Amino acid sequence: MHAALGFSTATFNPADCASSYALLERPNAEWPAGATDIFAASTREKKTRKWRKMVEPWWDHELVSVPSTHGQRNITIALHRWRARHAVTLGGGRRPALVLWVHGGGMVLPSGRLGDPQIGILRRLGPQLLIAAVEYALAPRYPCPAAAEDVIDSLDWVLSHAAALGGDPQRVAVMGESAGGNLAAVAALHAARRRLPVRFAGVFYPMVENAVASPSYSLYSQGPGLRKCAMEFFWRVACSALPPD
Repeated sequence: MHAALGFSTATFNPADCASSYALLERPNAEWPAGATDIFAASTREKKTRKWRKMVEPWWDHELVSVPSTHGQRNITIALHRWRARHAVTLGGGRRPALVLWVHGGGMVLPSGRLGDPQIGILRRLGPQLLIAAVEYALAPRYPCPAAAEDVIDSLDWVLSHAAALGGDPQRVAVMGESAGGNLAAVAALHAARRRLPVRFAGVFYPMVENAVASPSYSLYSQGPGLRKCAMEFFWRVACSALPPD
């Protein structure tokens, strides 16, 4: 128990407004070391269990390591290929479209150990897709723009390796949900500015608005979905230097 904060990091949850605001009232430098570590680890295990239910029966997976051009670290990408027993023949000998998928979690929480269970929403298109799910650098160890830089590096790598991976270099997409929707949009803008051959970009309920004093944040402060305090926490941890919009 951290007496000054009134909670233990062992039970910390960003959706618990009392503990979130206990941290938010103090400068980041005064937060206890590893304040988010235990919750992040439990999130990873929860997502791993969900992945085994939603993804593993349908997709094979392979983990690859990609060097970051923005720091001394590597980026893990989970490649998901539709299992042969579920496969269908694509007309005209076409290769599957290649999707760079970016997971959510406020840029603070990880995906599962073997990939993001949310790619299960793409299952109806599964036989037509090769999915590359990026595990980008997480805050607070790597604050923004580290996550965006990793996703951009991953997109560049996917574009240059699409054919070697078995995907169609002419049908590359970038998609993401929640915080991953933010990062997917950043990567799509990067591709547009550099005229890279990204054919499609899709985001699901993206985390794009940090103006926590806005009427909409107040109206939906208790949900549905995430509470306002959790969103304030994620923005503060991931991008503490970013001024409110």
